Amino acid sequence: MADTDINSDISDEETKKSTYIHIFTGMGYDRFKVERIWNCLDKLMKQFDIPFEKAMGCMMYALKYDCGIEIPLRNICGIDVSGIEKSMPIYQREATKCLCGALVSGLVYLLADKLEKELEK
Repeated sequence: MADTDINSDISDEETKKSTYIHIFTGMGYDRFKVERIWNCLDKLMKQFDIPFEKAMGCMMYALKYDCGIEIPLRNICGIDVSGIEKSMPIYQREATKCLCGALVSGLVYLLADKLEKELEK
């Protein structure tokens, strides 16, 4: 029986999430808050490569002091999520400008190439 391959539909991510949500709800914290913070924190751990131990410390802080995850992330990990969120529209506008500039340049190049070929005829 030990050699039997167990094929489970539950991924390691789901197992970890379920385990830690169960632990925090077992400590008396509200399930909705725990899941909300976990989902936010899980994305940020991957995005900023936050060590699991620090992430769990941030989660405990947020639950204990009933605040958002932004405060412990800034205090414990030195990551200012609110600053990043505020600057995203600026980055998006600049990226749009660059993309538009590239498209216009490409169209001008194609038009000039077509005109040059027609003049050669």
